[in-house]
Amino acid sequence: RGVITWMRRTGDTTYQIVTAWLSDLSEIPALVGETVHYTTSTNKNTSTLTPTASGVALVVRTNKLRLFTHNSVDALTTWGGGGAGVSASAKSRPSAVALASGDVLAAVESNTTSHIVKVVRFNSTGSSASTSLETPTGYLQPSMATNGTDAWVAMVRAGNDTVVTRRMTGTSWSGDVTEITPAAGGGDFASPNLVRATDTHLRMLVDGKRCPSSSRRNAVIAYQRTL
Repeated sequence: RGVITWMRRTGDTTYQIVTAWLSDLSEIPALVGETVHYTTSTNKNTSTLTPTASGVALVVRTNKLRLFTHNSVDALTTWGGGGAGVSASAKSRPSAVALASGDVLAAVESNTTSHIVKVVRFNSTGSSASTSLETPTGYLQPSMATNGTDAWVAMVRAGNDTVVTRRMTGTSWSGDVTEITPAAGGGDFASPNLVRATDTHLRMLVDGKRCPSSSRRNAVIAYQRTL
């Protein structure tokens, strides 16, 4: 099945985080099993979905970063989780992956002023959450990937305008690994977007240098390296 999530405006100052399923994988599917997970007065809440071993998980920045879960054997409108949460900036944009253990890792820029990236580890039911990684200042716009056991987070390091990654093995995180430098990619990097499932390579797209003739156009860099 396909499942999507979005934020819906329902009034002058009322917004909802919603999920719905595709009725089938035809060219013109209907939306079915719609569920409202959170209602708020702010339009800054965002969410993302990731497949899990038992179904799908929804990571959403409500008043905190939370995890909601759906088991594939349950009715489409039956969701659990959401009990545990970790603080994150209202402007956070989560990226998430599920491990083979059932745990879900979610990365956000937890402080969008000082630019601090936080990776939160949720258990499979979303009933507990703990901080797995928290960077110093100067890291922004994280994205995550996994092979089911290890995990990677890609970030822009603002101090020297590079794209870096860190790798989690077990519960320990490595230091920075420089992936793209201004000399190699032109600089002005933003929004690294990892391919969520790794195989023999780590792959990402990165927003690159602004077009000199148009402020509305940027380079897009496709990058990969062997793991």
